[in-house]
Order: sequence, then C-alpha cells, then structure tokens
Amino acid sequence: MKYLKTFEQKKPVKTLDIKRENLKVLPDLPKSLEWLDFGWNQITEIPSLPNRLKVLLCNDNFLTELPYLPNTLRYLMCCYNKITKLPDLPKNLETLNCKYNNLTELPKLPSKLKTLIVSETDIELPSKLPKDLQHLSCNNINLKIFPNLPTTLLELNCGNNNLTELPELPDSIKRLYCNDNNLTELPELKEGLKYLFCDNNNLSYLPKLPSTIEILSCKKNNLPYSNLEEYKEYQIWWEKYGQHGISREESDDIEGYNL
Repeated sequence: MKYLKTFEQKKPVKTLDIKRENLKVLPDLPKSLEWLDFGWNQITEIPSLPNRLKVLLCNDNFLTELPYLPNTLRYLMCCYNKITKLPDLPKNLETLNCKYNNLTELPKLPSKLKTLIVSETDIELPSKLPKDLQHLSCNNINLKIFPNLPTTLLELNCGNNNLTELPELPDSIKRLYCNDNNLTELPELKEGLKYLFCDNNNLSYLPKLPSTIEILSCKKNNLPYSNLEEYKEYQIWWEKYGQHGISREESDDIEGYNL
C-alpha cells in the first residue's frame, strides 16, 4: 500500500496519514512518529503507540478501548467509536474529543486541557473543570447540573440537555449555545459575547444583550423576536411605546396616524 513506502525512506517518519484506506489492522508504527491519522477505517485495536506521538486521530473506527497514551500526546480525537473507558490521560494533553462513544465517565482531566468535547455520551462532567479550559462541548449527555465554569472559557455548547438553569458565565465567554433545554431564564450576558443560540427553551425574556453580540438565534421560545434584527426592532418599539403600556396594535395605529 502507498503508506508503507514511507517506512523505506532514510529520514525518520514523523507523519502518517492513512485515513479512509479501508484498513482493518494497523501497520507497524515507526518509533519516530509524531502525528498519526487513521480515521474512517475499520480498526478494532491499536498497538503500542510511539513514545514521541503528539497527535492521534482515530475517529470513525470500531475501537472499544485505547492503549496507553504517551506523555508527549497533545491532541486526541477518538470520536465515533465504541469506547467504554478511556485510559489515563497524558498531563500535557490540550484537546480531547471523545464524543459519540459508550463512555459513562472521564479519567482525571489534565490541568493543561483547553478543549473538551464529550457530546453524545453518558458522561457526567467532573465537579471541577480544568482551570485553563477554553472550549467545552457537552451536547446531549443528559446534563442536569453544571459545574462552575473556568474563567478562561471562550465557548460553551450545552444544547440538548435537561438544563433548567445555567451557571454564571465567565467574562471571557464569546460563544454560547444552550438550545433545546428547559431554560426559563439566562444568566447575565457578559460584554464580549458574540454568538448566542438559545432556541427551543421556555424563555419569556432575555437579559440585556451586550453591544458585542453579532448573532442571536432564539426561535421556539415565548419571545416576541427570534433573531438579532427582530430583537433590535423590538427594543426600539419597547423604548418608544411598550414601556408606556402601549400595545403593538395601539402603536401601529399611532404610527399610521403619524403618516
């Protein structure tokens, strides 16, 4: 096969890309390997990994477990498998994407972890998240109670859960996706927030939107608006008429009379 030729080269092999090769068994891996991608195959087992490996992409296979992970590993994507339990995670790991597996728990999370994606599993989030976490995606994990959010968090995706409330949002947050929950209110939205997706909840009002907001989607709520443009129009109407007890119908009559 074409990738076997790379092992015959005189220079040490650092990168191996063998995704979508219809493989059922992995070849022997060179010890010099730092980056390995064998996604979208039919692999059921991983041999021992090279001690220099930094990136492992093994998504969309038939894996039920992972081998020992070297301490050099920084990026692990093992989503869309049948993994039931993860091994101990390397202390230098920065990204973990294990969504769409049969996981029910996580091992201890490294303090340097920046991205955690556990959507579509049965995982319970730990009571304390890594202090430097920037991206958290926990869609559809039957989440009912949230741990406190790190002050470094940039993006939170917690849609399709049974949440009735959200924790206080950190000042760092830029993107919030909390659609398809049972929320009746949102916490204070901090200046700096750019994206807010809160569709399909039980919201009857929104807190004040920060001036930095760029995208708002709030369909299927008890709100008189569903996007940012409609929200801005509503705010203009409210300041001019609504806060004075004037209904929409009455304000339309007034506007028509002024014409």
